[in-house]
Amino acid sequence: MFLGSGNFVSSSFYQSTVTVEAGRGAGDEQLRIDRTSGEVKAASTLADKTGGLSGAPQRTITAHGIVGMINLQRGAYMVLITGREAVGTVGTSTVYRVSETKIVKVAADNRVVPGFDAVDEATYLRLLESALAVKSFFFSYDMDLTNTLQRQQQQTGENSGESSDLYKTANDEFFFNKYLAEPLMAAASSSQKAGVFVQPMIHGFFACKQVAIRGTVFNYVVITRRGRKRQGARYFSRGADEEGNVSNFAETEQI
Repeated sequence: MFLGSGNFVSSSFYQSTVTVEAGRGAGDEQLRIDRTSGEVKAASTLADKTGGLSGAPQRTITAHGIVGMINLQRGAYMVLITGREAVGTVGTSTVYRVSETKIVKVAADNRVVPGFDAVDEATYLRLLESALAVKSFFFSYDMDLTNTLQRQQQQTGENSGESSDLYKTANDEFFFNKYLAEPLMAAASSSQKAGVFVQPMIHGFFACKQVAIRGTVFNYVVITRRGRKRQGARYFSRGADEEGNVSNFAETEQI
């Protein structure tokens, strides 16, 4: 599942709609985001060539992928992966670290909020930027990093012949951007190809080192995945909740 030879998505901003296109993998499918309601839909460019769009876009942003969508006081925002660093491979799949993100306001520019709400908005954006600034988010375009290789092998047998969209088999515990990706998944559920726009990420650690033992050279990989369901500083988050989610749960895999 690739977003193109350069692995990119292109977002074009029109007066009432934002369109998101993939370089490859989505065929004639694109995402369309209503700039007033924030609703995300998958649409075919062949069935509806204009989609109510007219003229040239106000601006176009190219990114390596979409983290997801979030609604704040002024409406919908889209979080994009604008920087990535290849940090190793697992088999033939390249793993990337997210090195830079961009929070882009999708809501119409004429949307105004009162003074206190505007202050809250700025605070929420700073918190989101701070959370995204850590250099410990990882993803792959064609490997499900949320699952161990053992779980992936089991899924291959159970889901033979089904869609290869990564988000459909992603581990709920370690699909770190699942909340932000929910509007994209909802749009992709009614499309055969729009699942390419959903990019599962993990939060944790990834290292890949070349090792030689008795003349045999191979890659040694360590992956740590941090659970998303019960997080927090250890002085504020301890024990387990009513659903059995333990504080700051993590798993480590050696390959």
